[in-house]
Amino acid sequence: MLNIELGKYFGMNSIASDIWNKLKTATTVENLIKSLCDDYAIAPEECQADVIPFLELLVTNGLIEIENYAPA
Repeated sequence: MLNIELGKYFGMNSIASDIWNKLKTATTVENLIKSLCDDYAIAPEECQADVIPFLELLVTNGLIEIENYAPA
């Protein structure tokens, strides 16, 4: 993944790539986590603990925008 404005390239593993593909369609953080839990048979708490920092990294680097999110 490349942020042209910052000139930064980001490598992703297969799960990060799956998340990126799921973000091509607007969704909520909650629905993203539910989808990943279904796909990977992971507990919601564990999934959220892994996904939220990744989403924050994407936001920090200007790769995605999250609107109206308040962590549970």
